[in-house]
Amino acid sequence: MVAGCWILPAWNHPFNDDWSYGFIAKTFLETGKIEFINWGEPILVSHLAWGALFARLFGFSFTSLQLSVLVLSAAGGIFFYLILKLLNIPRFLSLAGAALLVVNPVYFTNSFSYMTDSVFVSETLMALYFYLASSGKKRAGFSLLSGFFSVLAFSNRQFALVLPVAMGIHLLVSGTTWKQKRILFLCAGILPVLADAFIFFWHRSLPNVPIRSLGIQPAVFYCRAVFLMILYAGFFSMPVVLPWMLSPTHRSRLNARVKPVFQLGALAAGVAALCLMPVKTMPLLGNNITRFGMFESDELLPGGRFDLFPRPFWIAATALTLISTAFLVFMIAEAVRSRIQPLRVKRPGSVLKALFSTPASVVGLASFFLFLCPLVIGSLFDRYTVMFLPGVFLAALKAYSDHPRGQALIASGLLLFSVFTIILVFDTVGWNRIRWREAERLVREGVSPMHIDAGVEWCGWYAKKPFPAGYRRAPKPYYVSWYLRDCFDSIDNRYAVSFSGLNGFSVLRTVRYRTVFWKTDPFLYVLKRNASD
Repeated sequence: MVAGCWILPAWNHPFNDDWSYGFIAKTFLETGKIEFINWGEPILVSHLAWGALFARLFGFSFTSLQLSVLVLSAAGGIFFYLILKLLNIPRFLSLAGAALLVVNPVYFTNSFSYMTDSVFVSETLMALYFYLASSGKKRAGFSLLSGFFSVLAFSNRQFALVLPVAMGIHLLVSGTTWKQKRILFLCAGILPVLADAFIFFWHRSLPNVPIRSLGIQPAVFYCRAVFLMILYAGFFSMPVVLPWMLSPTHRSRLNARVKPVFQLGALAAGVAALCLMPVKTMPLLGNNITRFGMFESDELLPGGRFDLFPRPFWIAATALTLISTAFLVFMIAEAVRSRIQPLRVKRPGSVLKALFSTPASVVGLASFFLFLCPLVIGSLFDRYTVMFLPGVFLAALKAYSDHPRGQALIASGLLLFSVFTIILVFDTVGWNRIRWREAERLVREGVSPMHIDAGVEWCGWYAKKPFPAGYRRAPKPYYVSWYLRDCFDSIDNRYAVSFSGLNGFSVLRTVRYRTVFWKTDPFLYVLKRNASD
């Protein structure tokens, strides 16, 4: 919330795809109708209603919409802490797990936009908490709340369908009484699924709702996607995993029988990294985290300023990520082994029952299914990884046993990770805010917004809606960024706000923007297309 007081008051412009959600929220606020614009695929109903409530209270602006997300993002951290405490994770580790989620750069960044990602994670955590709080106890009210938040999550993003599935699997193998199971099946399973089905078909009946066809991708896509998502899990888990690795108690678990297998796995991960990475250093996926900073900043040709952090930083981060990922896999395997071994079960069915009957397995199952969701739709962005991180963090924390310097190491790791995240957001706020303000300055000087290319957010907000289905590729002799070429034909870029000069354009002015790591040209260029072009 402190960060929100610093960033949001002077922000008031869209980020990423939230311009489209903001447009739908504005229409809903003014007319009471939900009208989609053929952009994006979430269901959005609960997201729009929550944002419209804040816009009604504070007046419509991107600040009020983004504030609504920030409130739910903070609630997500609180509910994750409550889940960890409910699962008997020690207090310090519960706080560390909640902090690890909140300072995650993807979660943190989307907390300052009207995007659905952090809100979706918060709603799923609320549904999981109330399910766990009611499981095995006579708390029908909590069961209803679990189902309610499950439906809210689904009416935000369809991926939440995995919640009643995960809860249903746990109920089938858990030791609760059938009377309690019936209540939970009804409140957290059957009723949410029926509500989800109604919302889904109603949503599909509306005009201008894009529908993705679920095609089969080449096998290399799935191999690469799985590897990259696991690698990101290791990257985001470093503040907990690396202290685990440094503990003599935990290192001793890598006994003579396990150690060769572990080393072979680490070697295989390194070889896979070299073969499958689109670039050889972190970060590997675009959209929220790029080597430049945050978001797809290369869409306007940043020129020589391609790396926010010095390149040695990303090389070191890549090496630490590979180590962290290898140990994270081992930690999760340790958590599973410690659950199965005391039970002395041998049959596969008994093993699955032993694993899925624990309360923690509900979080694990939901996270595993959310891990699979990007594979099902055949699309992958770094922000999709935040959906399954609660289960990853939970598994890592359950495998952790304290040692004398453990808390200090974790606290230090979280502090460093927080600094990393804040620097990224600081840089993002710097160039995004200046880019938007310079475009507004052109409008005040008499230029039509339809003649300005100031990034995908600006073009999306001012382009004609609804958009035509499919992509268009308009051949033009002068420079056209990919989103103008493919998506926003109604925008004519007589003016552009860019990270560098462009062929066919003259420089009207340059504007310095805020950044922590200054390069040779920390400027944005306000450009005008030459008349001859």
